Amino acid sequence: MESLHIIFGGASVEHDVSIITALQTYNALKEKYNITLIYCSKDNKLYITNKTLPEDYIEKDNLVKKLKEITIFNTGVYKVCKNKLKFLHKIKLILNCCHGGMGEDGRLNALFEFNSIPYTNSSTLPSAICMDKEFAKLVAKSLDIPIVDYFVVNKYSQNLTQAKKLGENLIVKPCGLGSSIGVVKCRQEKLKENIDIILHFDNKVLIEREISPLIEYNCAVVADGENIILSQIEQPLNKSDILSFEDKYISSEQMRILPAELDEDISSKIYDYSKKIYQHLDLNGVVRIDFLYDKNENMLYFNEANTIPGSLAYYLFEGLGISYIKFMEILIKNAKLNTLQPYFSTNILENLKNIGK
Repeated sequence: MESLHIIFGGASVEHDVSIITALQTYNALKEKYNITLIYCSKDNKLYITNKTLPEDYIEKDNLVKKLKEITIFNTGVYKVCKNKLKFLHKIKLILNCCHGGMGEDGRLNALFEFNSIPYTNSSTLPSAICMDKEFAKLVAKSLDIPIVDYFVVNKYSQNLTQAKKLGENLIVKPCGLGSSIGVVKCRQEKLKENIDIILHFDNKVLIEREISPLIEYNCAVVADGENIILSQIEQPLNKSDILSFEDKYISSEQMRILPAELDEDISSKIYDYSKKIYQHLDLNGVVRIDFLYDKNENMLYFNEANTIPGSLAYYLFEGLGISYIKFMEILIKNAKLNTLQPYFSTNILENLKNIGK
């Protein structure tokens, strides 16, 4: 039976969502793979765990006291014991289920790449770009994909004069967080107050003009070898003005229309833009790309790209006849295909020996 490591958790506001995704994946694949679960605590320490129920992770501080702390080095898992490392087993491939934070922004990927370990999501640089909403918008703009008018402030620069050009109603959001965490709608007079709040948990704040009436659409993209598969398009639903964390993960109601009911012209643009972003950013694994549609202007805008989307966006492919297990097989196969040799040989030093002789 082939071995597989699933990593989840991490220092992220989406920590608990990551746990759900990982355990969902484990239960789907446990009959086919020899799976090792690696739990990343909120302080980014790694533990081997055999806990497979979401309720096992409610009391996290108590849980980690009972788990075996490990580290990853040179394609292996090592136990941390009295300041020494003890080799436990080799890592063949990692399925990354860490939503948000260091698990999704490329820093965890860099650890895998440094140690020549194949993994299922996009590489370090495009992951970092997609995690930063400003950088992702700049990429979309460079590809002639429409974006909503915006500007960015941080703790060093808070010139708000541009805000007046965006209208009375604004959308304010952290640049580097996911799952709608920290996203608020506000009027001009409340802008500074909301910026100050967001700067407590992110170092950049993105301010956009509000689109109203608004429809949101999501499309996922996954590579299957050389083939690009575009998912069905979903229309997320929300109870309030903004699609919230509660709408996405807590509400018991069905909070989406799938497949979305939309004009062929709009669906064609969504597919075209999604494929273009996936290919030009050299993305890998599954990526969910989110769009905003202005009903009054009949205008579609790129919003953001999620390189480790909730539930790995598998449900968007079910309508195409791709089962959960088949979908995971695609991710695993593609991770193996994208394993790169991290170095190449030269004879420069050999040639230097003969200089001056």
